[in-house]
Amino acid sequence: MRKVAPKESEENKKRRLCFAARAGEIEVVKQFFAEGLNANCIFEGNGYVTTPLESAIGGNQEEMMRFLIDQGADPSLEFSGGKSYHACFGVSKWPYEKRLSMIEILYTKKPEMAEEIATYILGRISYLGREGQLDETINSDKSQAIIAELEQVNQSRLKREEDIKDLEKQTRETLGLDKVSERRKSSDETKSGSSAEEADINHKMPSSKVRPNSSQSSQMVPVVTNSGCLIS
Repeated sequence: MRKVAPKESEENKKRRLCFAARAGEIEVVKQFFAEGLNANCIFEGNGYVTTPLESAIGGNQEEMMRFLIDQGADPSLEFSGGKSYHACFGVSKWPYEKRLSMIEILYTKKPEMAEEIATYILGRISYLGREGQLDETINSDKSQAIIAELEQVNQSRLKREEDIKDLEKQTRETLGLDKVSERRKSSDETKSGSSAEEADINHKMPSSKVRPNSSQSSQMVPVVTNSGCLIS
């Protein structure tokens, strides 16, 4: 009797998909996609968490990165390991020029992520520089050109945020919202002060005494004399 091969588990398929992505085996990855897996699946097992895109970045597979993003892979997908693109500046043996090349692919393919990527990568470069962990390839012409692009993106973001703040301030001044707010605050403080003063006065005033009602004066008691006369 012919034995039926056991069906492969979903988690094992995810594991093999991530290994294929790390090795740059695009045809194998396509086969897994045809079987129902997608570019944003997350493999978690034996304390190891990754995505196909993070695996491709860890393997320095630039063509695989492009392919996965075209297939819908989200570089900013959050999972317990962080975000997929964080792997570019995570624990890696690759020179920084190669890492920055992968970063360039990410913000070129996903321009809507350029500001997020710039903020993260510039922060990482600053930190690693202070820690003395950057190799000499960070100073190559290619690396410096990419860093300059990221700095320009970051400066544009900061300027836009400053412009928004200025516009909000001008709008409030034009509508007089700040003055209205100040008047309300002053009015509230005045009311609060008056209430406190009234409460203090009421506390110091003696309680009013109850005066007897004249209509309720005591009646005269009739007295009878020895002669029998009635005196009222």
